[in-house]
Amino acid sequence: LQLCKFSFTTIHLTMRLLPAWFHVLEKHGLVKKKMPCDVATCWNSTYDMLEFAVEYRVAIDDMTMDRAMNLRKWELRDEEWVIASQLCDTLKHAMQFFSRDTPNLTRVILVMDYIDEYLSTAVTNMSIAAPICAGSSEQI
Repeated sequence: LQLCKFSFTTIHLTMRLLPAWFHVLEKHGLVKKKMPCDVATCWNSTYDMLEFAVEYRVAIDDMTMDRAMNLRKWELRDEEWVIASQLCDTLKHAMQFFSRDTPNLTRVILVMDYIDEYLSTAVTNMSIAAPICAGSSEQI
C-alpha cells in the first residue's frame, strides 16, 4: 500500500516531486522512468510496480528519507522490502506463465494451483516472510 501511495503521489505532484524524482534517479545512475501504478483492472500491474520498486529501491529510499519531500510516511522498513521482493518473485511466475500465450481458464486454474502449492511449501519451510505466509494460509 505504501508503494502504491508513493507512486501515485510522485506521478501526480508533477511540479514538485516529479522533478525531484528524476534528479534522484540521475544521482543514482538509474534510467529516468516514472514508477508504475498498481491498477485494479490490469492483471500484472502489481508485479510491474513491485519489480520497479525493488529495482529502484535506492531512489525510493532516498526520496522517502528526505523530510522536505514529506514522503516519510511511505518509507518502507527493511522487513517490508523483503516482503516486496518475495511477493515480486512469487508473482513473477504467474506473469511469465500468462505472457507465453493467450491465457484461458484452464491455464489460470493451473497457475493458481501452482502459486498455492508454492506458497504452501514456502510456509512449511519458513522461507518467506510472515505476512506472505499469513496471507497464503487464509481461505478466500
